[in-house]
Amino acid sequence: MNLETPRLLLRPLLVSDLDAHYAVIDSDPNVTWLGVARTPEESRAYVSGKAGLWPKHGFGPYAVIEKATGAFLGHGGLEPLEETQEVQLSYYLGRPAWGRGFATELGEAALRHGFGPLGLERIVAIVRPHNAASQRVLTKLGFVHERDGTFSGAEAQYWSRSPAD
Repeated sequence: MNLETPRLLLRPLLVSDLDAHYAVIDSDPNVTWLGVARTPEESRAYVSGKAGLWPKHGFGPYAVIEKATGAFLGHGGLEPLEETQEVQLSYYLGRPAWGRGFATELGEAALRHGFGPLGLERIVAIVRPHNAASQRVLTKLGFVHERDGTFSGAEAQYWSRSPAD
């Protein structure tokens, strides 16, 4: 299922996005969750796993494409949080997209889809404690910081939001 925002085309992440994803996300340790660049083989497994969420759950991360340029900016959307099986909002955008409001725009579209057609009662998000920019995005989107813990192999903050928030 494709979504559109004023500046973005959001379409399901595909295995064929591997090269673009590696160039923008996985080769840059400043973008990856654990702060370490992935090898091309690790990137292939990662993208394949994320793309495989769509047929399994009926939702998953979107490839984030800038309409004006056609550039692949990264991926994000809704996916299961492994530790809790709740649905989480995620966004991984390469450095050329930073500071331009794309994460908020993507998040708004994903939340509308999650609380609307998917009928979710709650969406969570995890963010690294040092990632102030991502914390600002979550605040703009109406998320509330609930607790700290270890998620996806790293120390993180756990945030949540319901449709009424």
